[in-house]
Amino acid sequence: MRMGRIAASLLILVVLSMVAFTSPASARWRIHNGNDVSDMTAPPGGTAQQTCSDQLRGATGWATFVEDPNAPGPLPPGAFSGTTYDVWKAPPGFSSFSEGNAEFDDNGNIVGYTFQDPKTGQPVAATLVVNFTTVDRMRMVTPASMGTDGLYVFTAAPITQTLPGVAPGDVLGLKPFGAASIISLTAINCTDKGEFTVSDFFGAVDAAPTVNLGDAGTSYNVRFRLTDEAGQTVSRRTSVAAVTFAKLDCALLNGRPTDVIEASTTGLSKLRFSKASDLFVYRWQTPSTPGCYRLKFIYDSGQHSILNFSLS
Repeated sequence: MRMGRIAASLLILVVLSMVAFTSPASARWRIHNGNDVSDMTAPPGGTAQQTCSDQLRGATGWATFVEDPNAPGPLPPGAFSGTTYDVWKAPPGFSSFSEGNAEFDDNGNIVGYTFQDPKTGQPVAATLVVNFTTVDRMRMVTPASMGTDGLYVFTAAPITQTLPGVAPGDVLGLKPFGAASIISLTAINCTDKGEFTVSDFFGAVDAAPTVNLGDAGTSYNVRFRLTDEAGQTVSRRTSVAAVTFAKLDCALLNGRPTDVIEASTTGLSKLRFSKASDLFVYRWQTPSTPGCYRLKFIYDSGQHSILNFSLS
């Protein structure tokens, strides 16, 4: 096997997350290879360089440069494909995978990592914890800025993966298949089990099975509240891993209750948390093409909420 040093420069830490959110516990997009990115969710009370020892949470995305974020043009099929990840565990005594060496097969694929024991000078191999593939990535309603240079995330899918055999203090490496970069994460003990209670949607827009009747191209506010198992309001922006929408055959909504959306707003799609009302507020600028659509909120707990719309 050929050996290669894991350069720190392979991990490009992008300063901005999906919104201007500067808490030390906020997640950060990392670029892997070409268009693939990862956005790991900070555990409760932790940072984006840590993970719960029992579960990995975050999002996988596909990014590209565009001049107009509201008119990105057609995306290649690979933008919507799921991503396969390896999770490796470093030997005890090491704090980052930047201290190790990657092992390659004859085709140039990374098949393992070794670290040099500081006492014996002998190589010590990392342990493969799990290999998993995410669900297909879906088109995000709002491209999320990754900087001031025009780089935007267009598709994303949640990551919710159990980590067998991982204990607090273990150092993990998260690597997409085919990529050279690897993200180092330190496992910590999490008391938060990550399950949310989603309160009924507030305001003019209702959750499924109701079909919301509105006008194509108009912006509407969607308001909802998340609470944790302790009954406390969840305000972390990264609790909402992604917001997606898809066009539906209107025949699928036949027979469902309907409700006319009475209040509209203006502006591009954007998610924020309102401290005044303890609610998440998502302003959705609906598509300009009439038809039926399904709006989906994906939470970092792996749960989701669905809203149906018929736009004329």
